Amino acid sequence: MDLASIKQLLLQRLDSLAIRCKAWIERFIWLLILARGGLILLPILLVVGLFTDPALVLRFLLVALVIAPGSGFVGGLLYGIMSPLAGRLGIIGAVLKFSVAAAVYLFVLVVAIVPVLDGKNTFVVPDSSDWWFIGLVAILMGIVLTYNDRRDAA
Repeated sequence: MDLASIKQLLLQRLDSLAIRCKAWIERFIWLLILARGGLILLPILLVVGLFTDPALVLRFLLVALVIAPGSGFVGGLLYGIMSPLAGRLGIIGAVLKFSVAAAVYLFVLVVAIVPVLDGKNTFVVPDSSDWWFIGLVAILMGIVLTYNDRRDAA
């Protein structure tokens, strides 16, 4: 076995390892987001991700630093605008207020966040199943958030 074939074999093994690491890093990032442990381990993963897949790290930073806070701003703005009206409608108004704010987050999740993290260069226009998902989950979240808000106020 000559030096060129050893080098080729080593490069193939490193490439295979990088592909496996990329898949595990993506899964681990989603786990951290769900477990909210990202403040400690996420910077470490970002540094490791720079060596395995820099494009994924840049997409993740775009989502974490631009798209998600922007959707939070718009959702919070609509929540604040709806508060005077929702206060007059009682519990239905509270559910509506929380549902609209949740719908903004879910809309951005479907249209922007998932396609960006998947590596697509365009935003996705939601189809009817996406609209059903956004609507039903937003109403469910509105009910749960209203319940928690009313329970905390009591």
